[in-house]
Amino acid sequence: MTIRRHERTVAHRRLTKVLGRFFRPHSNMYRRALAFWLSASIGLVAVTACSDKFNKNPVLLPNTKGAVLSLKMVYVDNPRLEGLQDRQIEILRERIERFAHRELGLNVKIQVSARITVEEVFAQIPEKRKRIAERYRIDYLAADAAESLAIVYASILNDNPKWREKLFAEDAPLAERTHHNDVKKSAQVLATTHLQRLAKMLSIPNADGTAIGSDTALHEFVYWAAFGYAQNPPDIVVTNQLIASAEKMKLGGIDAVVGGVKPAHAIAAPLATYGMYAYWSMFPMISRDPFLAKLRDEDVLSMDQILDLSALGIVHEMGHVLLHLGHTSDSSGCVMNTLERLRYMKWAKGINHIRCQRSGAPEMTSGTSKFYFDWF
Repeated sequence: MTIRRHERTVAHRRLTKVLGRFFRPHSNMYRRALAFWLSASIGLVAVTACSDKFNKNPVLLPNTKGAVLSLKMVYVDNPRLEGLQDRQIEILRERIERFAHRELGLNVKIQVSARITVEEVFAQIPEKRKRIAERYRIDYLAADAAESLAIVYASILNDNPKWREKLFAEDAPLAERTHHNDVKKSAQVLATTHLQRLAKMLSIPNADGTAIGSDTALHEFVYWAAFGYAQNPPDIVVTNQLIASAEKMKLGGIDAVVGGVKPAHAIAAPLATYGMYAYWSMFPMISRDPFLAKLRDEDVLSMDQILDLSALGIVHEMGHVLLHLGHTSDSSGCVMNTLERLRYMKWAKGINHIRCQRSGAPEMTSGTSKFYFDWF
């Protein structure tokens, strides 16, 4: 893949103009921002260039009408953390099938194909994809981590004019420290908070006394995204592994609230049955860590509640994978409502499939969202 010189020149002019709105020209922050976006652009070119087969191809919408859909589910275990027993996995499988029919009208048959370790997952990621993922990873301990992450947040805030209103609903004390008319300062506050809270979580001990963060790559979202490019990826991954990190990419929300925790995601997977796979991390529900408990509104969840909530959450991700649905508003009653903070119980109580059907939410129309291969 090549980029014409004229296109590069125009892109560079536009980029410097945009950055000039947020950073003083020729300041250190400005130079870092310029270098970051240029390297990200080069990285994106490299991604698409090394995978011509899927270059910019959209994920095709599966045909789900009148069919019984077979899905492969894998339980990925970190043996150093509390997890699920085989019987609990079977209960989860049954509830996913039942909730998928109730909430989305889908007839699914789930096969639990394996129980593997997190190390085995990472062994399946192609080396090329690991190298690409590394470009988007922010080392939370690095001296320039806050500056790199602030650049990402500045872009997120600029894309979402009502970001502060939403932030007040999720974390009022954090919102009060931001500046409505100063994107740069607000981005710096969010980046610093994100990294501080992330460091707290990565210091949570494993059963053997070592910190979760000592398992370097296992908690990094970019590698779970890269797993979508494995040779034979499952459709659903359920794991007890904490997935929390910082990246040089926009994933939609203000992750500073939850310290970079990413409990679930639907990800493009070229060789998967339906062109995508979804993961669901149970760690934020199972962990007794005080910070995570606070993000749950101090909810102490029983294992039966955890299985129920996980089944609903996985059905939400299946809505993305199988129907390409969007996110609905809280008042709709739909399973595609977004999870606020880690308030699982509040989220689940807002779901009512009858109210959802009556709401006529446009985001529940199949094909509303578009997904692409080589998106990072």
